[in-house]
Amino acid sequence: MKNDDVQLIQRVLDGDDTAFSVLVRKYQRSVHALAWRKIGDFHIAEDITQETFLKAYQRLSTLKEPQSFASWLYVITANHCNTWLRKKRLWTQSLEETNSAQLEKATYSGYVIEENERMMVETQREVVKKLLAKLKESDRTVITLYYFGGMTYEEISKFLGVSVGAVKNRVYRAQERLKKEEPMIREVLGNFQITPNLTENIMREVSRLKPVAPSDSKPLIPWAVGVSTLAVVLLMLGVSSQYLSRFQKPYSFDAASEMIVELIEAPVVLNLESKPDIRTQLGNANGLGKDNVSNQQPDEVSASVAEADTMVGKKVLEGVKPVKGDSTFIGTLHPALKAAGGDWSIPRLTGTFGNAFSFSMKIRDGAVWQQANIDWWLLWEMIAHTGYEFQEFQFVRNGKQPAPTPKEIQSIKDQTWEKVKASIDRGIPAIAWQPMTVEQRDCGVSAYGWASLVGYDETEKTYIVRHQHYTTEYTVPYNQFGFTDPVGWYCVMILVSEKKPFDRMALEVKSLEHAVAFAHGTRFDLKDAPYTVDAVGFAAYQLWKQALENGDVNIGFTEHSAWILWEMRENAAAYLREIAHRFPEASSRALFDAAAFYDEEIEAVVRLVNLCKEHESFTKATRQEAVAALDTALEAEKKAIEKIETALATLPKN
Repeated sequence: MKNDDVQLIQRVLDGDDTAFSVLVRKYQRSVHALAWRKIGDFHIAEDITQETFLKAYQRLSTLKEPQSFASWLYVITANHCNTWLRKKRLWTQSLEETNSAQLEKATYSGYVIEENERMMVETQREVVKKLLAKLKESDRTVITLYYFGGMTYEEISKFLGVSVGAVKNRVYRAQERLKKEEPMIREVLGNFQITPNLTENIMREVSRLKPVAPSDSKPLIPWAVGVSTLAVVLLMLGVSSQYLSRFQKPYSFDAASEMIVELIEAPVVLNLESKPDIRTQLGNANGLGKDNVSNQQPDEVSASVAEADTMVGKKVLEGVKPVKGDSTFIGTLHPALKAAGGDWSIPRLTGTFGNAFSFSMKIRDGAVWQQANIDWWLLWEMIAHTGYEFQEFQFVRNGKQPAPTPKEIQSIKDQTWEKVKASIDRGIPAIAWQPMTVEQRDCGVSAYGWASLVGYDETEKTYIVRHQHYTTEYTVPYNQFGFTDPVGWYCVMILVSEKKPFDRMALEVKSLEHAVAFAHGTRFDLKDAPYTVDAVGFAAYQLWKQALENGDVNIGFTEHSAWILWEMRENAAAYLREIAHRFPEASSRALFDAAAFYDEEIEAVVRLVNLCKEHESFTKATRQEAVAALDTALEAEKKAIEKIETALATLPKN
């Protein structure tokens, strides 16, 4: 039998513990590498590795998605590390409070332990730890798994729940950052050897354990260790794997597992009409370097809404999930509108808000978060045209305006709590910005961007949260989030009105005008943008092409950018086909032609993605091939925009 994770897990659940030993051998070095990276102690990392596998064995029956076993192990490991670190802090505090007599009594034994540990850890390891500390968190983790864990790009991708392109990009970035020391780091990490009988030790303990039986009730979050939240993994833009299945040969892609993704250093933007004075501050806060791609199937959002828990004071909306994709705002807006009876498709939302037609580029700071300026800045202009009214509860703690007092903050959160509960009671989820506490974030939860509040618990005073990149829900105290970004922005949006009539045709025309403006770089002034980029629209393609020709971008950066462009233009083509029949014949024909040109652009971009997937780095020939594919994409983009301009020009004048 083929030893893939799903089959091995089924064998374990059928009572074959030897199958679990195969899983241990397969992942023990990866788990140990991650634990060492977080803890910094080689031998404690082995203890945590053992605890991780024992926990995984006990909770294996609660894992709803066996294909996600690798990323599940990551989360369990991270939570064990966080628990150990918290205990260490408590022990340190306790030690500081111990009187001198007690300290003198313990001095000798402590000295022996310390000396033994010091002798067991080579000086080179300590040097490597200090060098790795220079890297970003995400790069440090990937390079440790790559050298210490001995993992391939694909294995790291599955373990962390990010794209292969993102892994390649991070490895390259880490190698460039530590270019002089990289050979030594590779040698030291590559020579780390875990205890030879670690698997046997783990299986000996496994034989004494009783697995947790599957529950007929709602499954617990299997990785909730010490906190009632879901720990998430490593940035950036989510690209649905629905696109992986749309192309037959010559477009070949591996089936992607549903994983989880991290948004790192996410910047913040407020309603700039009401708070224009903080625009500059937000735009220069060293925002997100979004460099990973999520290959996830978009969830079907059920139209039916039911109570998952009939306990008094607790309600959860079933079947209401954010749609996985590039934009967390679109992903959370869609289920809210659908629950309220709206007929908005994902392509129509992305076309209306502009996500489908935008494209930005910056070279000096790495991969760009494509949706940033739309999802926190331009959305306020368009959300009023959805046919619904939204009530916003928000404040800024660290803006240029005077911060609200603690009493005022509590009052806003209390009001939000009552309104969110009322909305959920009506079957409509709320939309929240980064619903996680500082402690949750520091423990590994990366709920950046927007998420759906789909339930509440009166007893615990918590919201139940679903994030589009998570495989399950988690909870957050209603009054303890809103402080995880540079300006301390708290924002919750609640759909408060029944569907009201609006001029859909006028909205479609406005959206098409915005599409043209995005292409020509006039949708917004780059100087005013809260998330800084070097170029927008056609100019972004040209900048990317120039960087490719000059060797200024690597293959990971190129794959990432191509993935995102692919998703955007898929939505653009679908949006134009959805709305074309509403236009007069000449305009309708032009819109269908524009969609066909977007199809041509997508084909060129897919060739570019495949080129990047098939090579570790650019050669002169492959770089030229990449430039040619990008040239083709740009020409198709220009033709598509020309057709949209034609459609607008042929509309009857009022």
